[in-house]
Amino acid sequence: MTKYLIICTQFILIGVCFAFILLQQYPQLIGHSKGWIQSLFDPAKQASTLPVSYHSAIANTAPSIVHLFEQSTQTNSSGPTSNNHYKSIGSGVIVHKAGWILTNLHVIKNINDINILLADGRRAKATIIGQDPSTDLAMLKINLPHLQAISWIKNSTKARIGDVVLAIGNPFGLNQSVSIGIVSSIERNLNLNTYDQLIQTDAAIHPGNSGGALINTLGQLMGITSALFSSDKGNQGLGFAIPAHTAKFVATSLRQHGRVIRGWVGIDATDINATLANNYHLKDNRGVLVTFVAPDSPAFKSGIQVGDVILQIDNEEADDIYSIMHYIAQIKPGQSIHMDIIRYQSYQRDRLTFKVAEKL
Repeated sequence: MTKYLIICTQFILIGVCFAFILLQQYPQLIGHSKGWIQSLFDPAKQASTLPVSYHSAIANTAPSIVHLFEQSTQTNSSGPTSNNHYKSIGSGVIVHKAGWILTNLHVIKNINDINILLADGRRAKATIIGQDPSTDLAMLKINLPHLQAISWIKNSTKARIGDVVLAIGNPFGLNQSVSIGIVSSIERNLNLNTYDQLIQTDAAIHPGNSGGALINTLGQLMGITSALFSSDKGNQGLGFAIPAHTAKFVATSLRQHGRVIRGWVGIDATDINATLANNYHLKDNRGVLVTFVAPDSPAFKSGIQVGDVILQIDNEEADDIYSIMHYIAQIKPGQSIHMDIIRYQSYQRDRLTFKVAEKL
C-alpha cells in the first residue's frame, strides 16, 4: 500500500511540473500574457508598481521633532497686557524619552522663557540643562510623559555623498515641515565653531529649521540642522548639519554632566601639503605637522616636539587637523592613546604612549 502511495505522489508531482511548463509556454490557455509565472516571483516588477514614498520614515520621526517658542508679554500704551505672545525661535529633537531635547545653542541663546510644542499638540516649558559653544549645541529638559526619542544611526555609520536625506523642522514657524535632498558634501569646515565637520545638503533648510533633524530614509538621525548659506535668508541649496556622531557625544555628556568633557593633549598643528610631504619623505599628504606644544601638557611630557609629524592615533589615520581634534576630544580623560610620529631630520617612525588630559 505504501509503495502504491509513493508511486501516485511521484506521478502527481510530475504532472504539476508539466502543467507549469505548459502554461509558461502557452499562457493563452488561461488568458495571461507570456511570462506570468516569472512576474509572480520578480520583486523588481512588484516593487515598480509601488510609488516611492518616505512616509514611514517621516511618520516614525515626527513625534521626536519639537517646535521651540519664546513666550513674552505684549505691551501697549497702558502697560503690559495679560495676553501672552508666542514667537517661533526654532526646532529641537527629543533624544531621550525622559524629556531631553537637543537643539542649537544659537536658537535658545538669550531666551529667558522657552516653550515646547510637540507634534501631538502638547506644550511644556523647557529648562536649559547645558550648553556647548564649541559645537553650537544645547540641551533642554521638559517634564511630560509618553515621549518618543529619535532613533540614531549606528556609531559606525557616516553620511556619504549622494545619500538621500530629509530635513524635518519648523521653518518660518510652520510646524513639521519636511524637505528632501542629498548629502552634497561631508566634513565641511565653515570656521563657525571649534569642532566644525559639517554635513552639507541641498535639502531646503530655512530659518526655523535650526535645531531640527536631518534623517535618512529609514528615519534615523543623521545630524542636527544648524546653518544655511544665503544672501537673502532663503535656501540656496547650501544647508549644513552637525553630524550625528558629534551630536550624540555632546548630548550624552550634557545629559550626564551638564557640560561636555573632552580629551586634550596640548598641541596645535597644521595639515601636510605636497612640499612638507616631500621633505618628510611621505608617500602622500596624510598627517599633521605639530606647530606648538603646550608646556606641561600630555604631549609635552611624552616628548612630542614642534616639527614632528603625527601619522596616526590608535587605529585612526591622521588625515587632517580636524579629524585629529575630533578624535582626541571624544577620548575620556585619563585614557591612554598611542601616537605614531615621524621626527624631523631623523625621519624615523616612532610610537608614543601617554594619557589624555581634560580640556578646560
